Amino acid sequence: MLNQEHWVLVTNRAVEAMKKNLKQASFVGQCMHDVPRRSCAFLGGATTKIYIVNVPAAAGKEDIKDYEDLDVTMWMPHWPFMWDHVAAFDAQFCQTYERSLPGTSITFQYVLFHYSQSTIRGIADADNNFVRTLLRQRGITRLLPWYGEILIAKYFFKLLPDEILGLVINDSSWSAWMALNYTNMRLRRLVQESVRRRIKHFVGLFFADALEIFFHLLGSNNALITGPLVRCIMSVDNPIYTQVYPIQLDIILPRRYAFGSFDSFVRSQGYHGENTGNVEMSLRKGLKRFHTYLSWNGVMKVCLLLATDDKTLPGLLSAPSSSQMFALSHTRLYCFYPQLFAKRQFLYIRNDVDDIIMPPYEEFNFGLWNRDGLVLSEPCGETCPVLWRRITAGGGVAIMRWGGFHGDKDYGKHVSPPDYFVQSEKSKFDHLLSEYNLGPVDNVLSLLRHSRGVVFGSMALGVIQDLLFEPHDLNLLVGCQGRRSIERYIQNHGYRLVQEQTGNMGSTVSCLTTYSHKVTHRQITLTVSRAHSTLAPLIQAPSTLQMNFVSWYGAVCLYPEQTLQNKGLVHFSENEDGLLLDRYEQRGYRITYQGNHLGHFCTAQPRSIQSPAVHVVPFLPLDETRTAIKSTDIMWRLNGKCCEDFARCAVFVDVRNYEVVEVHTPADESL
Repeated sequence: MLNQEHWVLVTNRAVEAMKKNLKQASFVGQCMHDVPRRSCAFLGGATTKIYIVNVPAAAGKEDIKDYEDLDVTMWMPHWPFMWDHVAAFDAQFCQTYERSLPGTSITFQYVLFHYSQSTIRGIADADNNFVRTLLRQRGITRLLPWYGEILIAKYFFKLLPDEILGLVINDSSWSAWMALNYTNMRLRRLVQESVRRRIKHFVGLFFADALEIFFHLLGSNNALITGPLVRCIMSVDNPIYTQVYPIQLDIILPRRYAFGSFDSFVRSQGYHGENTGNVEMSLRKGLKRFHTYLSWNGVMKVCLLLATDDKTLPGLLSAPSSSQMFALSHTRLYCFYPQLFAKRQFLYIRNDVDDIIMPPYEEFNFGLWNRDGLVLSEPCGETCPVLWRRITAGGGVAIMRWGGFHGDKDYGKHVSPPDYFVQSEKSKFDHLLSEYNLGPVDNVLSLLRHSRGVVFGSMALGVIQDLLFEPHDLNLLVGCQGRRSIERYIQNHGYRLVQEQTGNMGSTVSCLTTYSHKVTHRQITLTVSRAHSTLAPLIQAPSTLQMNFVSWYGAVCLYPEQTLQNKGLVHFSENEDGLLLDRYEQRGYRITYQGNHLGHFCTAQPRSIQSPAVHVVPFLPLDETRTAIKSTDIMWRLNGKCCEDFARCAVFVDVRNYEVVEVHTPADESL
């Protein structure tokens, strides 16, 4: 039976089938155009996405206060054979909608089923037989596809307490983890806490009394953990990892002199040397020697693999199967073939697999299908083994930044944004912009590109996060060279100049002009930067709440750790410009001074738009976004003593339009 904590309600294959068929169901939304909708989230499946689907608002409970309020909704066409199957289950809510396709005489019936938690436990076991049975029923063909979807937790992004979200996260798949990490800072923190607990649990099986020392040693020597133990950490939704008990810890050391430190540490934990020798080149290229150690009871084993040079990656990527390409550093988890792993499949990368005895594939490929290594039945796409890959989230590699032993290292973005998230943010910007009669959003983005301008203020904040208020003005920021282009564009769309200020504008602002629409009386404020960089005035805003902007390549939040928690740091003394922030406090934001020990997020630390602490929601493919950011990037810091209470943070802007130097962490350099 499906226990109360199980949340992955459909199999990967079921998700793929539904996703494929839903693409052909464009008329579903048209038929239900007059029914109030609510956004619901679907969690799980063979994907790095969380599906957001609009269902009739009558489904589920509006107010979620308890675990029992997390109900499941299924929405599907009213076909007799399906109706007979699900009618046996006691749905607390069932309503039939009959709709006609606009402009035609074709009529469809759609049934909305609503199940409580007590009913869910009777629907299916952990193998999701309920969904599989529906998909196998006669009539599920291209002509009569499956239009249903199983959805979880209305509004769970905002209203659920951490305890309930923790239950959801603990029973989510690796793919759901990666997707949840890119939704908001709150879910990212909860996911990282869950990952951190799992890492400490599994590594603690080997070094229970010296975990902190071990991870410090791992980071200072740029070493990597690989092998079945990493797979156990990542296989959160697969119960088989409890059957394959990790009894060996494999560590790749990048350089010769690191061996002495690890050898001393392993022996100090009660292990004794078992074997040593050279690694055969036919097994692993990039590795030179190995040293194995046994625990005092002869059960647990540690294997130190010495690389031929300072790089750990060649030894890892010379594995014969994609199922072995996982790694754990002192701050990150790497999955080099995430789509195959999500589908529980793998590919043989090398042709000499039959000649390799170690490691036994029966153990290493646990929980995966396609054990005979046959070619996948569908095009492999990004999972194709012959494609070039990069050690970045945009290079086809899934990277989980788990924050290190104490959770205070290497935070930031770590996975390519799901397509639905990017499109929803761009649609949100389009919606907010539609009130100003400036034409299609793509035209406005093209204007921002050619003029090097940005949108900032409440409008930009509204794109970054959902607001409880509607922005009433549009603020544009542009350099002197792009001013004429923007003025010409807004005047051509019915705006006229009503005010221009040039005096007492500060060191970074040349002038401030206000335009009003002739009909709607909507106002646009244009701020012209005096500096070479368009963003210079933005960095001198009174608070980090105002340090957000929308450019032609995406939406950017310079201080997401505070902003996404509805907090803003003040950058002036208590007696200065306080009235400028009153409206933010009235809207529910907390205005505070910089506290102590903010670490990587200290506002006095230098950073750039490419910094991992900056949140970027791209409107373009990642490669194009990176190129765009490099051409317009700046480096800045908010002056003052780092992490000091009531620090007066003036502004220092360093323009790097010609070249941006990216600072790498030790983990990056080792890879």
